[in-house]
Amino acid sequence: MNTSRKNGNGNGHLRRHHRRIGTALVALVLFLAVTGIVLNHSSDMGLDRRYVSWSWLLNAYGMGEPEPYAGKVTVGPLVVVGDATQVHVLLNSGELVETLDLGALLPGPIERVGQAGERAVLQSGGSLYRSDADVSAFDVWEEGAAIDVAWSTPVDPNAEGLEILQTAWRGQGLTVERVLLDLHSGRIFKLPGRLVLDLVGLGMIVLSITGLVLARRRSRKA
Repeated sequence: MNTSRKNGNGNGHLRRHHRRIGTALVALVLFLAVTGIVLNHSSDMGLDRRYVSWSWLLNAYGMGEPEPYAGKVTVGPLVVVGDATQVHVLLNSGELVETLDLGALLPGPIERVGQAGERAVLQSGGSLYRSDADVSAFDVWEEGAAIDVAWSTPVDPNAEGLEILQTAWRGQGLTVERVLLDLHSGRIFKLPGRLVLDLVGLGMIVLSITGLVLARRRSRKA
């Protein structure tokens, strides 16, 4: 009699814990199930070809708005844009010709972009650098301090004609499939998200074990 009562109390406690854990996990398990099913058919639904445009989400992925460009000048048929330690050379039509990485030449980021005659001029770390005639290279311009340079002002990355630079910055963009995958895995919330999913996994293990124990005890009682 006492043994039967103890077993009954034990089963009651186990059932309560089993029920509480299940109730706590139900929303997350449903979420994982739904996102898993959707991801399994993402290609059929075209989610790998649909792109997200929400700025707050792009910022979270480091794909938000770039900093304003240091400046922009027009040299003959070319448009020269200074960006950190890079110079983007475009045609007037907006087509990107090339991007020059001047990190090894410049002492720091590009501070200003200007024009002297038919040459582009950069200022970095208090020194001046002038392009060659076709803007394919830059060299230190020591005598530039004595020459008037027409300096441009910083440029909004969304300025007309610079769309191709935005594409280069962001790539094709962020797909709905990628966002769903990161939600499903918890990566979108970084370490806290991954830890929550770890807890969900542990909770499912506990539910499986307690469910088996309860089922076994019930079968023995029967």
